[in-house]
Amino acid sequence: MRRKRGNYRAVRGWIGLVGVLAGTAVCVGSAPGALPNALLPDLDERAPLAVSVRWGGPPGNLHPRLVFTSTVENVGFGPLVVEGRRHELRTVDGRQLVRDHKSGFCLTNDYRSPLPTLGPRGTQRVDKTDCGRDKPGARHVLEGISVGWGDIYVPAKEGQYIDLNGIPYSDYVLVHRVNVGRLLHETNYANDASSMRIRLVPPATPADPPGVIVLQTCDDSARC
Repeated sequence: MRRKRGNYRAVRGWIGLVGVLAGTAVCVGSAPGALPNALLPDLDERAPLAVSVRWGGPPGNLHPRLVFTSTVENVGFGPLVVEGRRHELRTVDGRQLVRDHKSGFCLTNDYRSPLPTLGPRGTQRVDKTDCGRDKPGARHVLEGISVGWGDIYVPAKEGQYIDLNGIPYSDYVLVHRVNVGRLLHETNYANDASSMRIRLVPPATPADPPGVIVLQTCDDSARC
């Protein structure tokens, strides 16, 4: 059941799912400099990576697709248990043009975050079953991101793309968000969005997809 973002078998059924539980715990004492009583996560949505345009779709009906790597890191006091993410393409003036087609999700400790953390870095995964892998009938799955770890989604992973068919060649802002609606309690919401200003350009040849040029990267802002 190793699927990423959105339709998670019987558990979730839409893109940009929202979380139900933040990793919390009780810590004795709350003196200055000590850990707080609520060990909340702090989700840091990193800027898009590996942005490119590929052909995609069924034979005979190929469309250009903007693909990208998306990563979110937990730099808070406690682990994240469930998390949401949306991807969207906006015009430079902020209007949303299209959404992605993400179809599954599985939150794991994919890599160690290089960022400083508020609490001690986690030494164990939130879940050790790989999100119920090979258990399509599972009714309950525990998953999440430990403190000091990040979750990564490679380009075009199970619908992680934006269809560019009919999108004019111009400058755009690719926006990545986490914890939309703030249904998850965090220590900080200021780093829940990141973006990248890109330029779509005509293809080099009729057989090629359109090109994309990265103009600017903004780690903590939806307006790049």
